[in-house]
Amino acid sequence: MKKILLILTMFPLMVFSQITIMNETFGNPTTSPIKVEDYKGWSEKNGIVYSSKKGNVEHSVEIRNNQTSEYLNDGILASGGGNLYLNGDATSFVVSNINASNCYKLKLSFGLFGKTVNSFLNFKVYYSLNDGTTKTLLKSFESYVCEPKKWQHISEISLPEAAAVSNLTLIFDLGKTEGSAKVRLDDIKIVGLKNQSDDYASLSILSEISRFETTVNSETSQNLSISGSNIASDVTLQLKDGSDFSLSKNTITAEELNDGAKSVSIGITYSPKSVKYSDDTLVINTANLSSPLYVLLEGKSMFENVQNLQVSQVGANVKISWDAVPTAENYLITINKKQNVVKDTIFYEDFSDFQEKTIKVGEKDVDIEIGESIINTGTNVYNGFFKTAGWTGANVYNGSDDDLGDVEGVCRLGKKAGGNGWLNSPSIYLMGKKNVYLSYKIRTFTNHGTPEKTSVKVGYLANTDQKLDILENLYPDFQEYIKKIENDTIKIRFAGTNPKANENNRFIIDDIVIFSAENYEMPKVKNKLLTENSFEIADLTIGAEYEISVRAYNPTTVFVSDSANVTYKVKDCSALKNISEENEAIIYAENGIVFIESLKDAEINIYNPLGAIVCTKKINEGVNEIVGLTQGVYLLQVGGKTTKIILN
Repeated sequence: MKKILLILTMFPLMVFSQITIMNETFGNPTTSPIKVEDYKGWSEKNGIVYSSKKGNVEHSVEIRNNQTSEYLNDGILASGGGNLYLNGDATSFVVSNINASNCYKLKLSFGLFGKTVNSFLNFKVYYSLNDGTTKTLLKSFESYVCEPKKWQHISEISLPEAAAVSNLTLIFDLGKTEGSAKVRLDDIKIVGLKNQSDDYASLSILSEISRFETTVNSETSQNLSISGSNIASDVTLQLKDGSDFSLSKNTITAEELNDGAKSVSIGITYSPKSVKYSDDTLVINTANLSSPLYVLLEGKSMFENVQNLQVSQVGANVKISWDAVPTAENYLITINKKQNVVKDTIFYEDFSDFQEKTIKVGEKDVDIEIGESIINTGTNVYNGFFKTAGWTGANVYNGSDDDLGDVEGVCRLGKKAGGNGWLNSPSIYLMGKKNVYLSYKIRTFTNHGTPEKTSVKVGYLANTDQKLDILENLYPDFQEYIKKIENDTIKIRFAGTNPKANENNRFIIDDIVIFSAENYEMPKVKNKLLTENSFEIADLTIGAEYEISVRAYNPTTVFVSDSANVTYKVKDCSALKNISEENEAIIYAENGIVFIESLKDAEINIYNPLGAIVCTKKINEGVNEIVGLTQGVYLLQVGGKTTKIILN
């Protein structure tokens, strides 16, 4: 009470009274899906009536909890697991008997999700002042860009003055579609002002938070400047998950923000406690703000990036080296030849066409929904669930990248705490095909949090012959693997190995492709695990370019740094190589540089063709470089052996 009196004393002309008229979050239903008419868990009641209409028996309006709404680049979770599903083809959701009387400047906001790019073309919001007998268009969304399978927050749709009645009705309508243009809704909120002369509060973020970059055992802080107007109550700043972030200030008073449009600086510090990925969302809110502001903060692994990735060549050997990363237990190196290859795709599965349906298993009807396990029952229950029919397996889950909802596109195998799973493709016939390869993408189950102790056997079955590779040390980001196929009829197989008790053995697979290509070359090295910060390879093709990638990696915590990348063209040094037998040194020139690989420390004299000494250099065991010589012919003397070098 004292704080309110203080505000009124300092700002006698400012009386702000935002009212929340309704705020429907759809709760968190234990039964999913459940029809609107059967649902009892509405978060906003107060006499409000919820109903639905559908134009086709195949489609319905339901409450579901299998697709958590996330706004602002997945940075903020919405109110809960429940949201409304307009299941396509002329369906609508009706909210009636909303008491908005004696309020002014009404505003509507809600979360919106479209399953396909065309989902919003026929989506409209209407309002009615006579219980839906007649309706008036409030907002059309055909001009909104629908990024498929992504939530967006639609805020501050203004309602007309006439809508401030005691029996306001809102109608969320999805017109007739092609069937796949389905829409979800969440967090339907109406706010208003108590007095006609009032204005809504306004907050502005004046500085942009860039991605947090950290170094080992240090912390990084960045400032966020906030200004506002018409603020009648304290502004609170809250981190959704403050485990790795801290704020210099959690509350900004209304006095601070209303003092001549003054901005307030807030320090945000990222102080990693362990080697892990982290992200967080800053929620900036005040009681008389119509919608809170969200700022996505991103952390990244406290690994330093691999630095100073260098490639050198002596004869046919290519040596790759980089600075050691103090916290790295291991390094992952990949070497791919750059090549232009025309691929003929024979088989493709991206798990995008999973169908929610009811199937008959024995005498029972079983509902299979996205994110649920498909248990092997010995029947052909897998046919039609994926783009390619005929898959079999156990402990198979299909759904979004995090196993939530109908954002299709990946397949997960395995169970938590000691489980594993397997998946076999249907038979694939390759007779007459040459140079055939299998490629797939795979990663651990989680991008963040508890690591998976993943060990997977992957490859193919040819009759009873198993052509399987064991993959270990998988890490959180998808990586592509490629395997040559030598048989005419195969089944692709993924199988988790038996983990230890209470260890998670789950993994995600995607984009399985079988292709043929005439001139394709397999990667020379694919995610090779190293303990030292150097690597040498001898069998690269002269004149070819190779893309080299190195990452720091901790298998025990399954976290990996960003990669360092170089492209290197292999040189032909055979014509330039000279060997000083006495000193056992390899001497050659390339691009104006003299290279000397010596087996011991020595001294080298360099002469011009007339015998005059140009310079004397100390060389060490290993590879030495001499630069700064002009073009011409030189004589290099090591011990009692003289070698002629031509610099072009």
